[in-house]
Amino acid sequence: MDKELAQMVVMTAARARIGLGDLVPIMKEHSDGEKDEQIKHAVASAVYEIGIVIDRIFEQHPDLGQEYEARRSKYRRPYY
Repeated sequence: MDKELAQMVVMTAARARIGLGDLVPIMKEHSDGEKDEQIKHAVASAVYEIGIVIDRIFEQHPDLGQEYEARRSKYRRPYY
């Protein structure tokens, strides 16, 4: 995968991961049963799997990983 496409994938995946992660406290606050627990588990699994995608891209493009971490440290988000 070329660097430009890799960056697009990482930024899209990061947005999805953050968005799903932001749901967790809301879901905990408003949870009311076993079905909700299954959904929370599925959300957590999705966040984890997205992390694997990002990590694999960083293995191919370590410089993107460094840029990602620098933005995340500076802005608390990996994208602008």
